[in-house]
Amino acid sequence: MRDGDNLMSKTRIVQTDIFEAKSKTGRIYVIAEQTIQVMRTLEDESNTGWMDGAKYYLVKSGGTAKKLSVTEFHLIASGENATRM
Repeated sequence: MRDGDNLMSKTRIVQTDIFEAKSKTGRIYVIAEQTIQVMRTLEDESNTGWMDGAKYYLVKSGGTAKKLSVTEFHLIASGENATRM
């Protein structure tokens, strides 16, 4: 894909973190942070390296989570909030 600066872009999704979070009911969830990364390559085939983009969170038991703060997450499927351990 080319843009106005004669660059090509590649995209990948990388798991950048995995951790446990505990809800008020005592349930422990495993949450994986996924990061979309983009690499831009110039016409001479040199690249500018991978740059982090958006992050999203997958709950290993199913569904996704929304990050509320550094330690708080809202689990979409269960409707619970959980704190990173």
